[in-house]
Formats: sequence, C-alpha cells, structure tokens
Amino acid sequence: MTALAYGAGEDFIDQTLLPAGDYLETILKGAEEHGLPAAYIAEAGEWRQKI
Repeated sequence: MTALAYGAGEDFIDQTLLPAGDYLETILKGAEEHGLPAAYIAEAGEWRQKI
C-alpha cells in the first residue's frame, strides 16, 4: 500500500481557524471508534467549546 501525507509548515497554519462542528464530531467519533488515546480525544474535544 502506498500512502501520501501532507504536513503543513508553521507559516501555513492559522491557529484562529477551527473545524466545522459537524466535521469535528465526525473526527471525534472516528477517533473513539479506532481507539485513539483518550488524551488526544479530550484535547480535540475542547474545540467544541470554541465553536
């Protein structure tokens, strides 16, 4: 299997932008379903309060 990933450099990251609420919920649900660490899910879940 071949995979390609993009990692943005600091000059291309705008920390003021947040994901749409529906998108965030999809990501968090997938993270839980795939057993990602609870700390990661909790950190990403903090965005809910900002949206």
